[in-house]
Amino acid sequence: MRIDERVLISGAGPVGLVAAANLVHAGLPVTVFEAGADLSEESRASTFHPPTLDMLDRLGAA
Repeated sequence: MRIDERVLISGAGPVGLVAAANLVHAGLPVTVFEAGADLSEESRASTFHPPTLDMLDRLGAA
């Protein structure tokens, strides 16, 4: 399947970046927009569940 559209993601937080990584992994063109000047270096999650860790591992981010 050929898609000529680009997926736009608003926000470079954990959810936006994981969504972008999954879409790129699937072969879709993605642009991520972030309003902030810097990206946070602090964790926003208090717990990582096993399925989340499995997904991050598949993306090479765990």
